[in-house]
Amino acid sequence: LVSTGDEIGDALDVADAIIIVCEEKPMENSRIDLLLANAPLVKHVGLLSRHGGGLKNLENYLASKCDSAGIPCSIVRAGILKGGGPGEGGEDGRTEWGLAKYYDNTIFDLLEARTSMAFDKFTLGAKVTAWDPFPFRGGIIGISQSNQSFDPSDTTTARTLAAGALLAAVRRDSGIDVSLSSANGKIPPTREDWDNLLDAVMY
Repeated sequence: LVSTGDEIGDALDVADAIIIVCEEKPMENSRIDLLLANAPLVKHVGLLSRHGGGLKNLENYLASKCDSAGIPCSIVRAGILKGGGPGEGGEDGRTEWGLAKYYDNTIFDLLEARTSMAFDKFTLGAKVTAWDPFPFRGGIIGISQSNQSFDPSDTTTARTLAAGALLAAVRRDSGIDVSLSSANGKIPPTREDWDNLLDAVMY
């Protein structure tokens, strides 16, 4: 865990990748400048943005800064983030991937908790689409409706998938620009699966 200013500085000194996560509000441009100025070895920057263009200014600014510095930049957009993950993988290490009791126990609404757990068990597949074709179905009504269903959709994304996609993105030699949606599946994509999914939409 890196938390103090000195620890953050030490981590940036040796980091070969930076991942920025913005679910609702964009990171300030000055903080992006500070991160990039203090990461001399970074080879790739990834951003978790959201569907619908709500963070487009941030995407454009980060992409421009990375381009000026000669650093690949990957934009991965998510819909409404669902599920808690990561779980412990079950006895065989390949089941119950998303079930995270420490997260699920914080959800006091019973229907929402059941939906979250079902999403983490049955909706761990990934759909990757180039660019930003989907609206963001947020707001009180959108989130309330989402909390009642664990069916896959273009406008929802498992938290475990968002993490997996970002890690796969920053391993690449060139940047990507994609949107991430949920799909049926009981096991999340492997490293090879992610490489194939991203290759399929970017080439």
